[in-house]
Amino acid sequence: MSKIYNGDSGAIYNYNTGSLYTIFASGSCDNGTDNYFINRLFFGSPSKYSSIFYVMLPVKMRISKIELNLANKFNLNQMSSGTTDVTVSYGDGKNYLWGETQAGGSSTTSAIYNQLGASYPASIGQEMVVLEGDTGGETSWITDIVDGGTANEIWTISPTLSTTPENDIVLNFMNLKKSETKTITNNAISNNLTFNVSDFYSDKLLIKVRFNVNSGDSQLDLHSINIY
Repeated sequence: MSKIYNGDSGAIYNYNTGSLYTIFASGSCDNGTDNYFINRLFFGSPSKYSSIFYVMLPVKMRISKIELNLANKFNLNQMSSGTTDVTVSYGDGKNYLWGETQAGGSSTTSAIYNQLGASYPASIGQEMVVLEGDTGGETSWITDIVDGGTANEIWTISPTLSTTPENDIVLNFMNLKKSETKTITNNAISNNLTFNVSDFYSDKLLIKVRFNVNSGDSQLDLHSINIY
């Protein structure tokens, strides 16, 4: 397996208010604490954090794998052993990155009522991020849709949310397809940490890397990304 491209990536930015633009480079996603962000600069030690990268490829190409080079955050002191779930998702840049909607009052941990579905319909396979409330920062993927494109649009999502979302909370649905989730032990990080990619052919590549610390006091740094 040989690396097919070694290029540059750019920050994702989102138009904010007035004439201001906000640049998002990394994110803290702890429940209920960080509303209305794609990614944001953060100083601290969140248990959930993520980054999105936009890679401009020189030509349209097929990609089959994304490889991460991970390491513990630099610390000369001994750290306890722990695990982190690492999830990679990706997009081809052919559509918008994200849309925004509100959850209806009949939503559950596994079914989201998109009360703005007539104006802002979602698609199967998209990533969903809760932006506020008790489940703020939680991520899932849309596996099925009933009554799509209507005010009664219902998403089936997996994995389930930790609790039932409140009425009218704001959600993002993003054109990012889930690759895989792998559990990483911080004192036994693989030198060949690859995530499978399917049905990709584009000259634009969006990569989202999400970290969810399960145990221990160590966080992982992302040193580089290779694509194959």
